Amino acid sequence: MALAPALVFIALAADHAYLLDFWHHLARGRAIVEQGAMIDHDLFTFTIHGQAFQDVNWLTQVGYFLLFDWGGLALVRVVNALLLAATLFWLVVICRRSSASTGLAAAAAVAVFLGMWQVLTIRPQSLSFLLFVAVYDFLDRAEQRPAWLLAIPPLLGLWGNLHGAFPAGLMLIGCYLLGAAWQGWRAGRLFTSTQTWQLLACLAASLLATLLNPYGWGIYQFVGLNSYRSATRGVDEWLPPRLDLWIGQVWILSIVLMAGLMAARWLQTRQLPRARDLALFACFLPLSIRSTRMVPWWLIVCAPLATAWLAETVAASA
Repeated sequence: MALAPALVFIALAADHAYLLDFWHHLARGRAIVEQGAMIDHDLFTFTIHGQAFQDVNWLTQVGYFLLFDWGGLALVRVVNALLLAATLFWLVVICRRSSASTGLAAAAAVAVFLGMWQVLTIRPQSLSFLLFVAVYDFLDRAEQRPAWLLAIPPLLGLWGNLHGAFPAGLMLIGCYLLGAAWQGWRAGRLFTSTQTWQLLACLAASLLATLLNPYGWGIYQFVGLNSYRSATRGVDEWLPPRLDLWIGQVWILSIVLMAGLMAARWLQTRQLPRARDLALFACFLPLSIRSTRMVPWWLIVCAPLATAWLAETVAASA
């Protein structure tokens, strides 16, 4: 259970590589704390100094500055490593529940870490990974105990102030909703399916919760515009996965593996993937095709499915 989290922590706590945009986040966090107010314009880029923009990472930036002020970069690095280790441990828990195998769960989490390694650094995205896995877990648990859905909207409300990837959580809820609606339709009770209505209410409440940020609805415009500009300007992580990079190679292997497991499961059990699983594929695979930045979401989504399908296939062939 601790193998993948230990690998993550050791690798990231000892990582002294270039920190991408961390120093910009740190400087903005310092400015927010010192001025005691939101800062909605650029302070540090000489070509667009003073230009207005929405800071969707403001709460993470404040956290970065406070940690740095207390213990320097070393403390920030260790906390970031702990967050990502917790993320992988949580993923192990989900995979173990889906497959009833600690070994498969550990192997899947290690594979996810190796695939994500090139994009893991001290960035607000670390918190998004943790919250994404949390929402995934609560949705999975809610299939047996719907009360778990109550925990999701507060997470989305927090997420909307930490990092701009919060729409990934809404998409995750939407995939579960589509799966429940499909099952309700096949059973002839689409409009009377309790699970469908519960997930619809969870999605609506989560959407409203994301508006509890300094910019309201405007945060969605910023997230969309930022993604578009990053892709059109050729920022590497927003371009399609490259096969000369490790993350691109793992991405290709993951697609081949999922297709192979799906076929093997069909041959052994004559079972097709659930509607929810197909919805997850239809949502997150195209995103990963378009952008390297989206590959980690795809890998996380695949891990519990891969372990469950492999366990079912092995059991059927025994």
